Amino acid sequence: MASVSGSGEGHSSQPRHGDDDAFLPIVGARKIITNEAREFLQDLLETNSSRVQNDVLNRIQESRDRLEVEIRKLLHEVRRIAEQALDRARKVKEEGTPAVQSASGIAPGVDLPGVSDGGGK
Repeated sequence: MASVSGSGEGHSSQPRHGDDDAFLPIVGARKIITNEAREFLQDLLETNSSRVQNDVLNRIQESRDRLEVEIRKLLHEVRRIAEQALDRARKVKEEGTPAVQSASGIAPGVDLPGVSDGGGK
């Protein structure tokens, strides 16, 4: 009979060192996967932290912009009201004592202490 090359038992030509050797690649792969997962999570955390920080900064800037617009509107309104009050005060001053008496409900001809009628006494 012709002989078949090899041992015929179906074993690998590599020497066996025991059953634990089969798990060495799994343990090494687990370390690699764990390290890669840690790096990924660290990158993800840094990226999300940057996004959150930028979002907060954008919201703060938007809030400042809205506040500035609101303050400007209020200042314009205060200025408008002050100018109207100043215009009324100038008109009353130009009209003299009769306007003061009329505005205050004092009958014409009643002397007001400290108010001159423009006669130059």
